[in-house]
Amino acid sequence: MQQDTERQIIELLGEALGDPNRVSYMLPQRWSPKKGAHVTVQSDGTPVVSRGWTRETIRVSVYGEQKQQVGSIMRHIDSYMLSPRRVHFLSVKPGAGVMVVPDSKVGGFVASATYGVAKPRLMH
Repeated sequence: MQQDTERQIIELLGEALGDPNRVSYMLPQRWSPKKGAHVTVQSDGTPVVSRGWTRETIRVSVYGEQKQQVGSIMRHIDSYMLSPRRVHFLSVKPGAGVMVVPDSKVGGFVASATYGVAKPRLMH
């Protein structure tokens, strides 16, 4: 059975950032950049599947009011996700590098990066 990688990354990043309420699958309703930075975690699919493993592409995005703010948070997340010294259960490899751009939908800026996450399948 494939595990819920998005949920596991959301929980890890909530702990890493010290505020689990700032990390979710999507932006909260009525969120605006003035309410402070928010992080979303979404699956971009499972391109590699084997009998015992899945490798899923995960996109992490940081939304906020200022370019420097979202860039700084994204760099913190990037180092956390890729650090071999972190004790988490995931095998994480970098995907597309960190990108920071203006957000044309809600205003402010968005920083984003993707990661390849490999995990063992659970057998029931």
